Amino acid sequence: MTSPISNTSGGMQAAGQQFVSTYGEIDGYMKSLRNELNSLRSQWDGSAAAIFENTMVQWGAEFDKILRDLDSMADRLIGGAGHVESAEDFAVQQGSFFK
Repeated sequence: MTSPISNTSGGMQAAGQQFVSTYGEIDGYMKSLRNELNSLRSQWDGSAAAIFENTMVQWGAEFDKILRDLDSMADRLIGGAGHVESAEDFAVQQGSFFK
């Protein structure tokens, strides 16, 4: 089980890295699955082949969207971590100013 993620810059960075890792894992599974599906394509004939092909194209497009969304979330978390870190640094500086 993974450790909980916090809303600190380090926590956001860790969450972003988990998204990157998960993306890589899922992408690897998808490549293997697509290879298997390519093998199945040759076993279909006629209108069934067209239906199979259309279904696989549609399914692949939907799954690619999921991968793009994972990638986007990772980018936002990792990029946002820099903003949070800047805000944390600013807050620390302001805190020492008032001491």
